[in-house]
Amino acid sequence: MIKDENFIHKGALFPPTEELERLNRYSDNKDIFSGKHCKLYQEELKRIDRVIGQYDMNITYPVLLNYQKLVSVKTADMLLSEQPVVTTLKPTNIDKIIEDSDFWSTIYEATIDVSRYGQGILCVSKDDNGTYLSLSQPKNWYPICNSENLKDVTAHVIAWIEKDDKGKGFVVQQIHHKGYYLLNRFKVSLDGYSKRGQVTVGEMVSSERYATDVEDFAIIVLSNVTSSDSIYGKDDYADINSLIIESMVRLGQISKILDMHASPSMTGSDNLVQSDPVTGGYYFKVSNFYPSVDGVKTEYITWDGKLDSAFREFELLTEQLYILSEMSKTIFDSESSGVSSGTALKFKLLSPMYKVSRLAKLFSVPLKRVIKALLDDKTILLSDIKLVFKDGLPNDETEIANIINSRVKETTLSRKTALMTYDEMTEEEANAEVDRIKGDTEKQDSMGFSLNSEKSEGLEGPFKPF
Repeated sequence: MIKDENFIHKGALFPPTEELERLNRYSDNKDIFSGKHCKLYQEELKRIDRVIGQYDMNITYPVLLNYQKLVSVKTADMLLSEQPVVTTLKPTNIDKIIEDSDFWSTIYEATIDVSRYGQGILCVSKDDNGTYLSLSQPKNWYPICNSENLKDVTAHVIAWIEKDDKGKGFVVQQIHHKGYYLLNRFKVSLDGYSKRGQVTVGEMVSSERYATDVEDFAIIVLSNVTSSDSIYGKDDYADINSLIIESMVRLGQISKILDMHASPSMTGSDNLVQSDPVTGGYYFKVSNFYPSVDGVKTEYITWDGKLDSAFREFELLTEQLYILSEMSKTIFDSESSGVSSGTALKFKLLSPMYKVSRLAKLFSVPLKRVIKALLDDKTILLSDIKLVFKDGLPNDETEIANIINSRVKETTLSRKTALMTYDEMTEEEANAEVDRIKGDTEKQDSMGFSLNSEKSEGLEGPFKPF
């Protein structure tokens, strides 16, 4: 953890040595998300060749299982596919701001970053044309922590290396404080990279100060689960990488065995081998009949590849993958649409729902800070902003209707509240709908009374109703 915002200066190494492990993890996870598993796990994937042996003519490619990317995308889908609801106690133009800033699309991308890196870095910026929300790459983010409390960030540094039109290198540094940031530029030689990917910082060539017009930090961070000894969130990949690589190796081995069985070698008497007079080499002419010579059979070489055990191991790896990733088979299973009810579907998705609910809690305060910055209204407090996440699951209309009817009938829920909650009506729309329902009910009651009266008048005898 960095505790001095001036860690970039003449003679210093950039990136800082203490941050290299984190940055290397980011780089690896970026490659994994992009499907470059073979680049990262060359040694592990060599097991596919070692198990069968050396067959120069039998080329097998590893089976790519990019489950990590799927975990990131599905997590973002469950959290944001059903758009969260943002309201404020005071009248604001929040709906227009969210639409104009492409707010939820940006948060979706940030959620993917949270899954694969542990952090999503949001940046609020303003100019004469309006307020904007953008993303910064986590690899460029260096939080400055209070030495007594690591969770107390005193400044956010965004720094990267760039080249100008003349090919000269610079380290560009933004030091963000509340209400302003410093923009510094340092010379750097792009030919001077060390084996660890670091460069030595040269002289500062410029330093400027800019107002952000934001009361809070213009850099706001979304984090995954953190611990007391680190400010950096945990990514979703570290716990499942080994399982996925083992699954890829096992499928590759199965594929190789099947390839060998699809084109097996043969054994038989050497009397069936013929000589080529041109090349001088020997060959075996394949035909539909091979005579038995001296009791030696001509047959294909086959063996028991123990594929049942291999497939069973693959199933066990997949089960552990679902557990450690906090996902569920139902998310990826097309047959999940056959569940009997919405409640049954939710029970099948308890683990991923707990995971997404945890993210919603972790995101709540940072997103309110972003919304407050976008509103640009100093009278609005964080407590004035209400943010409600939904579960992202399809609604079981029949089940919901039964619940509503039962609660309204038992007077544990009013019609107005039911319409506002389940049909997402405004208070004005709900009041109008309740009035229409009352009118229709009164009309039906009067029509029923009139009809019963007409029938009663036609009855004779002592059973005529009064």
